[in-house]
Amino acid sequence: MKTFFKRFVFLGVFLSMAMSFVACQSQVKEPSAYWSNDYEETREKAAKENKNILIFFSGEDWDTYSTGLKDSIFYTKDFVDSLSKEYELVHLDFSESLYNQAEVAEDATEEEKAKAEELRAKLIEDTTVANNFLVNSTPTVLLVSPAGYVYGAIPYDESVTTVAQYVEQINGYKEAGAKVASLTKELETKTGVDKIAVIDGLFETVLPSHQSLLRDLAAEVPSLDPDNVSGRRGEYEVINAYNKSYEAIMGMDVLGAVDILLEPIDSGYLTTAQKQQLYYQVAYFYSLLGETYAEKTMDILKTGYDLDPASEVAAEIMMTVNQLQAIMDAEKTNTGDEN
Repeated sequence: MKTFFKRFVFLGVFLSMAMSFVACQSQVKEPSAYWSNDYEETREKAAKENKNILIFFSGEDWDTYSTGLKDSIFYTKDFVDSLSKEYELVHLDFSESLYNQAEVAEDATEEEKAKAEELRAKLIEDTTVANNFLVNSTPTVLLVSPAGYVYGAIPYDESVTTVAQYVEQINGYKEAGAKVASLTKELETKTGVDKIAVIDGLFETVLPSHQSLLRDLAAEVPSLDPDNVSGRRGEYEVINAYNKSYEAIMGMDVLGAVDILLEPIDSGYLTTAQKQQLYYQVAYFYSLLGETYAEKTMDILKTGYDLDPASEVAAEIMMTVNQLQAIMDAEKTNTGDEN
């Protein structure tokens, strides 16, 4: 049974059609000379050589597209010749066969058990990387700076059938990659509000879907600007609250997440809209706890709404209030009928 480690669950619906990549490209003779399967080792190498990183997450024996993408594009000589000067290449595979190999019978030899244990450790390591980069389907291709900031993602597109087309997509992120590199270097010398300006630049440049990877930088902002000279402290208070509450939710501590979100509301740095957003999120977390917290959910929603009934957030809050009230009324009616 696979209870000895947390399997990475890939979410996503895949089409059943086969990939149509042109398979006439010549393959590299030794892929391991160009493609690493160790992210941390590659990250260190990329930092030393001032390169960015392309990470290919695959499920070769169970998703429809990974193998075709690997054979017809990534593992071809043309591709590695085009990319290897600017990128370190990482391939992390999550094939079902690998998980099967990580399981051995009780009567297996010591050598077989050792190999299985080594593979289990590798799968756990790769799963950690995938979770960190918020990967939820395969194939996923990310462009990452040595600092771990994601500035580009290449979605699967069945119309892209040649190396030249794929490289063109990657090159479309050159400017973003260069800007992330420049800003990351500036972090080493800037302090105070000047450093906040650099952090702002990184938030604007990395993919919005992966801004959570900047959480350590965001956490620095309150101490960088205790008097809110930049006027940015409120926004980062909200960002930090969301990041911390997410960690609490992942630890199944819903009430802890609620407390984290409520903490910055009275800090004096938040706008009314930001407070309403936090109250709205608190209400959502309360709703996860079921009908026992229905009244609390309603109270929090109304508190947020009353801050500014004319705001856009208030309109969403009122819609939720009406929906929740309808549910609560229906439950009271059902309870009355049963009695």
